[in-house]
Amino acid sequence: MIRNIRRLGKTYRNVNRFREILSVFVKHGFGDLSDKLHLDKYLDMGTKYFRMAPRVLGPHLTRPERFRMALEELGPTFIKLGQMVGNRPDLLSPEWAAELEKLQDSVPPFPTQEAKAVVAAQFGKPVETLFRVFGEAPIASASMAQVYKAELLTGEKVAIKVQRPGIEDLVKVDLEIMFHLAFLLEKYVQGMDVLNPMGICEEFERTILKELDFSLEASQMERFAQASLDLSIFYVPKVHRAYTSRMVLALEWIDGLKVSNLEGIRHAGMDPGRIAADLSQVLLHQVFNQGFFHADPHPGNIMVLPDRTICFLDYGMVGSLSPSHRERLLEILVGVAGQDAGRIAKTLLQLAFQPTDIVEDLEFQVGELLEAYSFVTLKDFRIGEFLNRLIRLIINNRLRMPPGFYLMLKAIVTLEGVARRLDPEFDMVETIKPFAKQAMKERLRPDRLAKDMYYGALDLTPMLKEFPAQARDILGLIKRGKLRIEFKHQGLEPILKTHERMMTRLVFALVLASLIIGSSLVVLSGIPPKWYGVPVIGVAGFLSAAFVGFWLLVSIILRKGSWK
Repeated sequence: MIRNIRRLGKTYRNVNRFREILSVFVKHGFGDLSDKLHLDKYLDMGTKYFRMAPRVLGPHLTRPERFRMALEELGPTFIKLGQMVGNRPDLLSPEWAAELEKLQDSVPPFPTQEAKAVVAAQFGKPVETLFRVFGEAPIASASMAQVYKAELLTGEKVAIKVQRPGIEDLVKVDLEIMFHLAFLLEKYVQGMDVLNPMGICEEFERTILKELDFSLEASQMERFAQASLDLSIFYVPKVHRAYTSRMVLALEWIDGLKVSNLEGIRHAGMDPGRIAADLSQVLLHQVFNQGFFHADPHPGNIMVLPDRTICFLDYGMVGSLSPSHRERLLEILVGVAGQDAGRIAKTLLQLAFQPTDIVEDLEFQVGELLEAYSFVTLKDFRIGEFLNRLIRLIINNRLRMPPGFYLMLKAIVTLEGVARRLDPEFDMVETIKPFAKQAMKERLRPDRLAKDMYYGALDLTPMLKEFPAQARDILGLIKRGKLRIEFKHQGLEPILKTHERMMTRLVFALVLASLIIGSSLVVLSGIPPKWYGVPVIGVAGFLSAAFVGFWLLVSIILRKGSWK
């Protein structure tokens, strides 16, 4: 459905916000939007409003830098959109993606009294009756929410995440405006439909509305905790459901060190190299064994507990891979290990649901990529660099991968960067190998093969059951003489056109010959009326023959088959 701002009734808030968004883009050097998108006829503002806009800020900055600054100024909805698009290398060039990675999701905190009012409204009780202690100042503040340290009546310490008041209404207004701008981009900007702005907005809407519901984040955390029971090096903070709602999330308080605090980790007697290995084990376990994973493992999201356990804090961005996608990922890894460009190319085409007739060209490009790394030792091999180049290869060949696939690659690239800060000698390839081998063993297990054969037989059963009836119907048509077989030819059009052109010219040649012979007979017979002693009918015949002959000659020379 197209979100049109006129459908919203042109309320003051919507129109004012639309004007604010456009003025920010103009201020940062994107004033051409007004003319390109024909915005004046959608909102009651004169063109002078844009032409009299203030001088562009930072004219020395690049266009991606100014775009990032504009998104930061426009607030949480646009910051989140930039972060999401920045995780989609199939949509942006490396320069734009790198700039959007710098987006800062931090704003001045809102008053604690407002946070307490939100909590009280969600649970129908004053904060003083819910908590023994509730911090007077937030310990962290972001565009969507801020976090307080509190203490339950039982004495348990908790972190309370409170949604910013009014943020949901602002997001909904911004979403309507985004859909409207996306529609105009597709309508007026040539080639923009390839990027599918409306589809991007729909994907973003699903993501951000989920992020606004803290109860969904709580469910994701409980899912991770349940799936990681056998992973002793990983811990998920406990969710206090009695104090969790759509706008409030209560989590167990975690005391630990940020993974970026290298000096603190060493001071605590922990080995940074061991931390790096454990961190990679956690994420790869999620990718290969669980099929859902933390999609944003940046240093600010990762804590190291005193017993060296890894703990992720924010579960707002989670990726998932279906079993078939995980098998395709395994095929790619096996292809990389065996330098098998053909296997990788075929797997990429299967992931993108593309025909295999272009596999040879893609195989050649993958082979060139593998060749570039064939003499690199495992110690110096950077899987993040390799995956980034593989992503560019996928994009250049216009292959559309599942969104979860890009999130997974991005997570692995980010993880390798974090691990190498902890341990410069960290080897991601060696860490992945055991998971790939285990996944291959699981795939070849007799019970797994038997299960696959069983489900394959189930898919085949309906066809076998219907085959006798279908065969009887076909035999009945043959018996009654009503069976029709239709053939569709391809590639014969040029031959048919040539044949038609030749026959047309042959017919005109016969007409030309008839005109010449007939005119000659008329002239010799002396049939009146005459002109200077020559029969007029014969002269007319010769002129007609000359005209037809001239055009026939022209058509042959120019090879035009217009004689129809």
